[in-house]
Amino acid sequence: MFQINIHFKLCVLLAVLLAACTFDNGDDLRVDCSETGLTVDVTTTIHPTCETGGSFSIKINGGKGPYRIQLNGNNTTEQTFNDLDVGDYFVDVTDARDCFTSAFVSLTSDEAIGLTLSSQGCGNGDGTITAQATGGDGSFEYSINGTDFTTGNVFEGLDVGTYSVSVRDGSGCSTTDNISIGISLTNDIMPIIEEFCSLSGCHLNVQTPLLNTKTNVIIFSDRIKAQTQSGNMPPVGELSLEEIEAIATWVDCGANDN
Repeated sequence: MFQINIHFKLCVLLAVLLAACTFDNGDDLRVDCSETGLTVDVTTTIHPTCETGGSFSIKINGGKGPYRIQLNGNNTTEQTFNDLDVGDYFVDVTDARDCFTSAFVSLTSDEAIGLTLSSQGCGNGDGTITAQATGGDGSFEYSINGTDFTTGNVFEGLDVGTYSVSVRDGSGCSTTDNISIGISLTNDIMPIIEEFCSLSGCHLNVQTPLLNTKTNVIIFSDRIKAQTQSGNMPPVGELSLEEIEAIATWVDCGANDN
């Protein structure tokens, strides 16, 4: 009876050992994650531009699949991420044994294009606009009033008027700004005269000279310049420094009917 019990116990112990071997799938219940070789590498990175989004791809090495992937805390099954904005991105990977690894990607972009315009000349065919761009990728082409883009940034032989100047860089990013050349009698000077000087009881129909026509404004342009700069004109109200300067510039450029 004693021998039977011993034999029974040995059988039970053997059965337990066999069961342990049977159900052991080769994975330790406690895995040393530092020895699994689990890593994630960033294989390609494309930074965003003004026209296209950025992207990057990852490659998971080692560990044991399947893998759980998160991009900035959001679950995903992708290993290539597209249409991304400028910013920082964190990729977290956890394998089937709950081992963890991560990667960091920072997407940047060129500085936005800045455009500075300056003008010279009276605009009677002698006007000049100079454009100076900054930022972007540093490779610039310029266009004025929708003309073809060229590497030249100086536009000459321009008449009085407002011009639209555009710049683009090698990535296709662009910006546009406007600038005026010269002073126009019709668009700039006559509105000042009509508001402040050509009034009833003043230079409209009583006080001479009458300034109710462009012809008279041209004839008396030197006087108008002198009176506005001295502050004697207009008798009512006050011109801004910009308006006084506009009159002086128009007169100095020849007081043209433009």
